[in-house]
Amino acid sequence: MKSLSSPAKILLVSPQPDSLLTLFRQGFKNWLKTEKATSSKMALFLLQEWEPDICLIDDRLDTVPLLLKMRETRGLSIGLIVFSLQDQKTRATEEQVFRCGADHFCRVRPEDRNLDLKPLYWRAESLWQRVQRHKSTRTSTRVTSPLQPLLPHLSDETPQPLDKPFTLHIGELEIQPEQFIVKRRGDRLTLTPIQFRLLLHFVNHPETLMSRPSLKEQVWGNSPISLRTIDAQISKLKKLIPEVDLCLINIYGKGYIFTLTGTKKAA
Repeated sequence: MKSLSSPAKILLVSPQPDSLLTLFRQGFKNWLKTEKATSSKMALFLLQEWEPDICLIDDRLDTVPLLLKMRETRGLSIGLIVFSLQDQKTRATEEQVFRCGADHFCRVRPEDRNLDLKPLYWRAESLWQRVQRHKSTRTSTRVTSPLQPLLPHLSDETPQPLDKPFTLHIGELEIQPEQFIVKRRGDRLTLTPIQFRLLLHFVNHPETLMSRPSLKEQVWGNSPISLRTIDAQISKLKKLIPEVDLCLINIYGKGYIFTLTGTKKAA
């Protein structure tokens, strides 16, 4: 790679960053400064204190809330690349990270002797240049929520002012994905992180049959949980939010459908 005018600051977020950091440094050579984080909490701390230009995020972590929070905090002044060390990830996983603010997604296999990381480096260089341009112009453009293109039927057609957070409306329920806030009649509801991700997944996939295995993969990241645990969390979410209870249909033996009609039928 060509040398850049000043070193880029790259944050590697991975549960096992050391070997990957060595690998990435071989390709990036002398044009970067690097830091590593082994958890989302550490990554968000470094985001504020160290102010990286680019984040390389291992998809073995819980990428959805991390991407949303990073994009909310830094807007376009940071490049976000999600990488996977696994071959079994589905196209839905790639779509999910892009919907949540990722700039790029790629697969990396360190054990591959013919591993070519040049495409990753090209993406990182392009993002670094974009970040520098954004910093130099000091624009204050707000990033549109990744959920907005998917849910035109849940909000007004008229674009919201840029100085207001994007909000989804379902009956009396207000959901602010970028702020991790759910309100009813102005009162904020208390949800656990998994309940919030589950709610977003439902509203993001209306009128679609969602099987329990697919929920386990896309909401829980294939964590070792039972299907009964999924049902239990959904039951808790329905008790917390009557709108979910009203809109969610349980298809026996198949999964769930989040219907926007707001009327349940026997299934």
